[in-house]
Amino acid sequence: MPARNGRQEEDWSSGLFACFDDAGLCIWGLLFPACLYADNVAFISKRQKQGAPQSAGTGWCCPCLTYCLCFYCSCCIAGLYRNDLRRKYRLMQEPCGDCTVHLCCSPCGLCQEAREIKFQEAWRMNAMSNTRI
Repeated sequence: MPARNGRQEEDWSSGLFACFDDAGLCIWGLLFPACLYADNVAFISKRQKQGAPQSAGTGWCCPCLTYCLCFYCSCCIAGLYRNDLRRKYRLMQEPCGDCTVHLCCSPCGLCQEAREIKFQEAWRMNAMSNTRI
């Protein structure tokens, strides 16, 4: 499906319900969805400092608290960041709208987003190491 900017949109690297592709991430997202949301936001926003753990700094605390305190609005808030992630990696909007994914199954959506970040960054690092040779 062509994207608005003329670049081809791609499939997600894993499905919405492929949580057990990364069991540790699945458990993290199920037990602590606000923390996983904050990890995803910190990465997408690039607010974390170079070399710091993903869960360090205000780039992590604010999204975590927002997700917890605005629990009933979290599907819309998380949906906005899912949209940012899709635009960054040119991903298709599937299986439904971004907010709907988080309204129906937010932990699965958060896990899918985290898996996609890992996949895309591993691909980017591999591509960078191949160009240095």
